[in-house]
Amino acid sequence: MAPTDIVSDIIYPTMIQTKQMKILVVNHQDDCNAERFQSWLEQAGFQIDNRLGPAGELPDHVQYSTDDIDSNGYCAMIITGSNCNIDDEPSSIWWFPQVEKLVLEAVNQGMPTLGLCLGCQLVAHALGGRIDSCHNQLKGCTKPYGFGATDIHLNALGRSDRLFDKLPETIVMHENHQAYIQKLPDGAELLASSNRCPVEAFRYGRNTYGLQFHPEVSTQTVKGWKPDRINTLVDAGIDWQQIIDRADENDQVNLDQSWQICQNFIAIIQHIAS
Repeated sequence: MAPTDIVSDIIYPTMIQTKQMKILVVNHQDDCNAERFQSWLEQAGFQIDNRLGPAGELPDHVQYSTDDIDSNGYCAMIITGSNCNIDDEPSSIWWFPQVEKLVLEAVNQGMPTLGLCLGCQLVAHALGGRIDSCHNQLKGCTKPYGFGATDIHLNALGRSDRLFDKLPETIVMHENHQAYIQKLPDGAELLASSNRCPVEAFRYGRNTYGLQFHPEVSTQTVKGWKPDRINTLVDAGIDWQQIIDRADENDQVNLDQSWQICQNFIAIIQHIAS
């Protein structure tokens, strides 16, 4: 159950649409979706169209539209995360090329697009960036993986960007990735980094964003990670209890800041639609 928009004991006004608009959410597995972002977007009046890639549900094309909610017309697109990686066996991620095709169509139309974790990597890869990972061998890997509540540092461009409006220079976001963007696409602009991962957020053009972290994910979701995932982290020398403790310590600030990112994305969608 996604949390409400009651944040820090203050009820924030939610941006309400004057007309219903539809957002495409591309998912890669049943148990990984837009989570609390979907709840907040629906509260704002958006219709959410969830499509599961491995089920063959992705649309053939996307068309930017603010009122054609009965076909493939969308006002925005969100691409969620997954346990999959771009360097997995191609037959196991056969829908990824279609996702990247939709990304390019959205970018060419100026459609607000938000990639989250794997979604961030797919956006970067579609635009010509380079992705690397621990190749499912976390133990001993020195590459910039990330798990748990992480300090994300906005650079000067990030601090002035619309997606991070009203946020401090350092935000705390949940992470769950072993792959990362090794090289940004030509023309992309870096917005944020962490002490471990050089690319935590980027923008391409005016309306396309990639976030390596998970503002859609709550502390409760982190606590529900599957035992095999937890065992992999522990085997790699990562302190699972420390991850839980830090998630609890930062739960409220993470909720506040994640809500603000979602509201800022809504503002971007509304600005384009106006």
